[in-house]
Amino acid sequence: MRKKVGIISFGLDHVKRGVESNALILFKRLSEYSSDIYLIKGSGHIGRNQIIINSIKRNSIIAQILGKVRADNVYWESLFFIFPLIFHVLKMKYTVVYTQERMHAKALFFIRKIVKEKFKIVYCEAFQNDNTERLNFADVLQEINLINLKSIKEQNLQLQKTKTIKYLPHFYDITCINKAEPRLINELLEFKGNNKLLLFVGDHDHWHKNFRYLLNEFQNVREEWVLLGCGDCSFELLTIIKKELGCRYKNILVNHDDMPTVYKLADLFILPSLDEGFGISIIEAFAYKLPVLLHNNEHFCNLTKDNRQHIDMTKKGALTNKLSTMYVSNYELTEMGKYNHENYECRYSWNALSGEYLELFELK
Repeated sequence: MRKKVGIISFGLDHVKRGVESNALILFKRLSEYSSDIYLIKGSGHIGRNQIIINSIKRNSIIAQILGKVRADNVYWESLFFIFPLIFHVLKMKYTVVYTQERMHAKALFFIRKIVKEKFKIVYCEAFQNDNTERLNFADVLQEINLINLKSIKEQNLQLQKTKTIKYLPHFYDITCINKAEPRLINELLEFKGNNKLLLFVGDHDHWHKNFRYLLNEFQNVREEWVLLGCGDCSFELLTIIKKELGCRYKNILVNHDDMPTVYKLADLFILPSLDEGFGISIIEAFAYKLPVLLHNNEHFCNLTKDNRQHIDMTKKGALTNKLSTMYVSNYELTEMGKYNHENYECRYSWNALSGEYLELFELK
């Protein structure tokens, strides 16, 4: 039977997250092996086999209002997306449906039971947690986080489930990215000057990203470092940052296609989060030979396999000391960048993981 795969990413193309960028790259790569791969998204360009499902978005007035009543506006965007999604999936007769959104996987499982459809649900857990609910609604679990993997395997045995659980990390594909505009390059070179550039990627205001720790530590870092923040930042927080760091900080918002230029101009990538579902920006940094600095939790340490690139991001003074002492040498930064690129090629590139992904989607 010919496989028909639907990849769901309700935040494409209006949300800049690793979840969305990964879904797009996955769609592009799988499409090279089958003409029956479809990308189901919330907005953007209508390309070949790309389906847009129009529903209420998180920035709409109604989602903002409802978000104050229960959960948040993202919850309501995801909820409103469900109803047209169900009709689309049933109409298209997919054999495999892939999502990283728990609410959508649960809804599809429930509908499948009612209408007695036989499509397979492949679910990827996008957040670090020990929730076992996914054992109930997914046929195949793609685990991208080592901590999650250990927890869900243990629970699978305890609950006597027979789910297929596969450790398969995200990949990053350099060939899917276009070149940036010269204007961006000149803008960043002017900001960097003769300094070393520390790069942070993510939502500055989200507590989970732990940006406040970075801000507090960076105030005491030597003047030779400047900080580039790539991601949303509220006016209130931006005002505080400018007051504390002045011209040593710059904030930009760029398209995903422009990110290679940003990585290449940086000297060090930092993600101060204490945990992540995966952290696709980390392997993006690897791909462009950029050393990284991460919290020392088990998942992050598994990504790098290099203790030099980890500190305790809860400890006062740890980041200041690391930047002031360990990363003075350009040679050390270059060597770690080369190591990360080799790590990327061996463990996080499409060439390294393509066979396992084709098997996951039954295309092999």
